Amino acid sequence: FRSVRGNSYTETSLIQGQSGLYEGQRLGSEDAGRAIRNLFKMGLFGDVKIFVDSDVVGGVAVEIVVIEYPQLGTVKFDGNKALKDKKLKRELGFIKAQMIKPQQMKRATNKLVELYKDKGYLLAKVEVEPESYDDDGYIPLTFTIDEGRKVNLKKIRFHGDDEFKNSQLRKQMKETKQDGWWFGGGKYKEEDYEIDKESLLAFYRQNGYREADVVSDSLSYGPNKRDMYLDITIDKGPLYRFGKVSWLGNEKLTDLGVASLVVVDSGGVYSEERLFKTEEQLKNAYMDIGYIGAQIFPNEKERDDHVVDLHFDVIENDPWKIRKILITGN
Repeated sequence: FRSVRGNSYTETSLIQGQSGLYEGQRLGSEDAGRAIRNLFKMGLFGDVKIFVDSDVVGGVAVEIVVIEYPQLGTVKFDGNKALKDKKLKRELGFIKAQMIKPQQMKRATNKLVELYKDKGYLLAKVEVEPESYDDDGYIPLTFTIDEGRKVNLKKIRFHGDDEFKNSQLRKQMKETKQDGWWFGGGKYKEEDYEIDKESLLAFYRQNGYREADVVSDSLSYGPNKRDMYLDITIDKGPLYRFGKVSWLGNEKLTDLGVASLVVVDSGGVYSEERLFKTEEQLKNAYMDIGYIGAQIFPNEKERDDHVVDLHFDVIENDPWKIRKILITGN
């Protein structure tokens, strides 16, 4: 026979059935381990143990002991001033009496920290500790918040480049902004900065520096922990130029027609933007004459003297035709 101990809100019959053990079964060495794995798969228990008592007439007695994850009681916040309880609760989305796991509490603290970061409180810290069971058998949670001071991105400083002005480089960063009288306090968010960093490198590639890279970046704080400084070190690499520009595979568009769409100048400063623009214009030209499936493959070949030859392989494929014209709503 089987007995179950430790459960308060999980039905005993459900635990017995999920274990896979049944009365009259010949118990093998692997059956207890399999039963434990089956019960853990339910996602309801922090611990499962199975005890087998062989000192029973006519067989063995099996006892299943579980420790259920607690059910959530009230959620409280301590130390928050910049953000109200209502907003924090809405962000977490917890529901009373839901099962609460340790990993859920960890994710909740991370979510609150990110929420504060979005508001400029980059030094905010959040901790949570479950309290004792309340009279209804639920576990209340209290999130203790140290908001810290709101941090202002005072200055973005660039290093390693003497060609472009700092103001010109900062302009490429759409979301990451240093403090300035024309738009107020500085803005910094890690996810936005990663996007802005790619925009910054795209600017270099548009201006001939196809190997440009951010070799290091770091954040530092002023003495009062209120001002923050972002230092970005760039290795722009050598300046590249376009060399020979060629194409192959075009039949429906003449060479003269293709040449009119190529915005890459032989001998001009390398520009990734011009390369993409040429590819886009060729595709659009083929679409205009019904070759919607036409494909354009640009290939770059670098020379030793930092010159890049550019070749476009054109695969026109078959033209598309209109099968039906349907009009509705008239």
